[in-house]
Amino acid sequence: MSLAGRALNAVERIGNRLPDPVFLFLWLIAGLIALSLVGAGLGWSAVNPVTGDRLVAQSLLSSENLERLIIGMPRTLADFPPLAIVVTIIYGASVAERTGLFTTAIRGALLNAPKALLTPIVVIVGMMSHHASDASYVVVIPLAAVIFAAAGRHPLAGLAAGFAAVSGGYAGNLFPGSQDALILGITEPAARLIDPSYSVNIAGNWFFIIGVVLIFTPIVWFITDRVIEPRLGRWTPASGSQAPASDSEKAPLTPEQKKGLG
Repeated sequence: MSLAGRALNAVERIGNRLPDPVFLFLWLIAGLIALSLVGAGLGWSAVNPVTGDRLVAQSLLSSENLERLIIGMPRTLADFPPLAIVVTIIYGASVAERTGLFTTAIRGALLNAPKALLTPIVVIVGMMSHHASDASYVVVIPLAAVIFAAAGRHPLAGLAAGFAAVSGGYAGNLFPGSQDALILGITEPAARLIDPSYSVNIAGNWFFIIGVVLIFTPIVWFITDRVIEPRLGRWTPASGSQAPASDSEKAPLTPEQKKGLG
């Protein structure tokens, strides 16, 4: 086996041994709490670059911080700057998802994908599907496997490309969405530490998310077609085997659905 093949096998073995992401976050939280205890005990401090005030590290387990966390949580949530924008976007996205608009648009884009550009279309649609919230995972990933199988390619390669686009390409999109509204609530207060009058709008991150699409798409395209699919070997569908998606997902769009998209 080549050096590249052995390296990929090592990455796969290490990845399979990683714990569930929930436990990773729990460990990070525990580490942050431990770090706050150490910082408070050693008297760590820093100077605010705007006001010149000295900020002293505090233990996250102190009575004041625990009280602020438990009692002040509703107020913290209500005062979260992008909350109104996120709620508005969620309302619109929920209506579009429940009426089938997002699901139909995703299916229409993938079902009509030309074979030569199948992988990049799956990747771009996967990143664009974040506007559909959970529908991106439910529709894009299994449908990508079905489309690859219909084109005579290995369905696991399509599954990997769809998952990489939906999960790995989470920051990429061609249009701002709810994720940008959340980032807005973090970047604007951070910028105002330096310039209290600084203002950011929801489109301030637009160039970045488009850049992610332009950079991420050829990378996933190359890795899927030149690395992952050759490692999977030739795929021969077994007689009577079931495709990894329902008949409704594989069926072409109805005239009513095409009219709704138009």
